[in-house]
Amino acid sequence: MVLGVVVVAWPPPDEVTGSNRLRAGSALAGCAALAFGLSLYATGHVAALPLAWVVVPSRIVGVTLVAIPLAVTRRLRVSRSVVPHVVAAGVCEVLGFAFYALGARSDIAVAAVIASMFGAVAAVGAYLVFSERMGSSARIGVVVIAVGVATLSALHQ
Repeated sequence: MVLGVVVVAWPPPDEVTGSNRLRAGSALAGCAALAFGLSLYATGHVAALPLAWVVVPSRIVGVTLVAIPLAVTRRLRVSRSVVPHVVAAGVCEVLGFAFYALGARSDIAVAAVIASMFGAVAAVGAYLVFSERMGSSARIGVVVIAVGVATLSALHQ
């Protein structure tokens, strides 16, 4: 499944402008994946707590370490027309973490695997809803992820 995620995220050759940019992007993506994995792990292990205690601390960290510094340095630019979308995205993120925590109460492994597929689901959704282009490597990656999830599901039973 990890290989599938990497293949979906790998840029097409015509979009790579230099090997240094690819390395830097890969390093940042790796750090983001590690942070995402750690947050899934931590959230899954505290999921028995009341949902507010599971969801609110990470939002506080995000606001404190990202939003406030951007606002103070005047680099946070949100036009009025975008505000409803930003609010909707924030609400969906909080709901997503809450539902993940509820799912992790039953089986953290299954919940984590399903949550880690959001990138592939977003790519397929963008293709279907917004007619975004999906290269052959991204299609192969989605198939690899689906096969991995089906295999894991079969082994889990």
